[in-house]
Amino acid sequence: MIKERNCALKDILLWKSSRRKIKYANLPADTDLPNPVAWKDSLVVGTFSPQSITCLDRATGQHKWTKSLGRIGSATPTVSNNGLIFIPTQQSIECLDINNGNTLWSYAPHPQAAEAFYATPVISGNRLYISSTTGMTHCLNRTSGQPIWAMQVTQEGQMVNSTALVHSGLVIVGTNNRSVVAIDAKAGKARWQTRLDSNCTSRTLLVNGAAVVHTSSTAYFLDPSDGTVISKWRRRNWEIKGSTQNKNRLFLSISRVPQNYNTARLRDIPADPSERVVCLVDQQLQWIQVRLISHGVCAPCRKAAHCAF
Repeated sequence: MIKERNCALKDILLWKSSRRKIKYANLPADTDLPNPVAWKDSLVVGTFSPQSITCLDRATGQHKWTKSLGRIGSATPTVSNNGLIFIPTQQSIECLDINNGNTLWSYAPHPQAAEAFYATPVISGNRLYISSTTGMTHCLNRTSGQPIWAMQVTQEGQMVNSTALVHSGLVIVGTNNRSVVAIDAKAGKARWQTRLDSNCTSRTLLVNGAAVVHTSSTAYFLDPSDGTVISKWRRRNWEIKGSTQNKNRLFLSISRVPQNYNTARLRDIPADPSERVVCLVDQQLQWIQVRLISHGVCAPCRKAAHCAF
């Protein structure tokens, strides 16, 4: 049993680093992927507004280089095992050299789109997979940036903002068209499609052999081979805000949906200070942890460690 103890930040702080002219450092909290990303002796940091990539020394925090990329960012950086950084901008996917920040290649399939990418690139072998707001999923050669295939997975105008899962030769990705689609990773051909109760912008996870996605109300456990729904989890009047995993455990962050949510004006919706973290094992509820949000700081509830609502 780990005992809780209070400590000051100065007691655990090894170093800190700040960048000038960064208005908003944090990226939107719509993914469980890490930012910063550690690679050997480097730490790669993506910022939101203006968008940039900064590389720091992992041990000392010393600044190595910064690359400006545009007005705003929307995805976390991906670092390959050979030190290539892949980061979407509003119009393109950039490949940077981790040693100096130089651009190795750039791919802009939708130059007319105001914001083409919200998803994070996924690396599998020598291929890179990413979906766009135009409803297409792209497969590129990660070394050269040359396109291998592109597939329209939704009707034009219906976005794909989710980060895909590459598993057993399939690219599995949720869409804003109330569906999950599986694509042959090699050939770029559709293999199956499963309908959902709402749009899906969550990253597809692999939990205990099941492909897991969620809408705002429901978590779906799917057979990755054919898209069959194994099970679902939802709780009435609660909204799923995010998901992550640890081995065979799925964790969901949920919050209560206010009454008259569909008709209320945003400023009239009362703030609910409570959030809960749900743990599912083998698609079954294990526990619900009460958490309190106060001034942007999340802390465990002092009254009860677990809550059954």
